[in-house]
Amino acid sequence: MNIPQWVTDIFQSVDAKDTAKFASFLTEDSSFIYANFPPINGKPEIEAFVDNFLKSVSSTEHRLENYFTDSGHVVTTGMVTYTRHNGTTYQVKFCNIFEMAGDKIKKYDIFIDSSQLYT
Repeated sequence: MNIPQWVTDIFQSVDAKDTAKFASFLTEDSSFIYANFPPINGKPEIEAFVDNFLKSVSSTEHRLENYFTDSGHVVTTGMVTYTRHNGTTYQVKFCNIFEMAGDKIKKYDIFIDSSQLYT
């Protein structure tokens, strides 16, 4: 699978809990949706949301499986393993869709079932 480095870097920044680097891939006026949470608008607000989310788990580990592009959109799929603060893990498939504005992400949607993450 030939995944561009910048896509790999996004997931590595999340797994490293480097929210400043994560936010560097976004436009200033970007929007972000994680699962069934309401949309978050604006780069600083997204960075704060992701930072708070990452503090709610001990760690994340993303494994990319697929990468597609089509007319200004990038789609990635894979598996993520969340390690809870109590040491247990939750593994689930994800699909991310990026709407691009040049080389930055304007709209970032994560489709995932996180319903069992905090159980």
